[in-house]
Amino acid sequence: MASSLRPASREEQATQKALREVTDLGLLEIYERMLCQHKINKDYIRSNIKVRLEEFAFASLEEIEREIPADWTHVRGMLKKIVVSS
Repeated sequence: MASSLRPASREEQATQKALREVTDLGLLEIYERMLCQHKINKDYIRSNIKVRLEEFAFASLEEIEREIPADWTHVRGMLKKIVVSS
């Protein structure tokens, strides 16, 4: 049975899985671009990015405000939700 995911989405998902437990801050810019490209959670791209972001060790809203550029609104928003809910 063939997968219903588009080829680009399969590649993005495979890449995200390969990055499991990799918390290089340089990835945040890439995640921001992907979140901008995928406004809805089709193919679970946004959910998978959220899981990757949960692996980063941000402990407070203040730390997110200090470390994450203001124009990375999608990443900042997800990280803030993660910190507040933990």
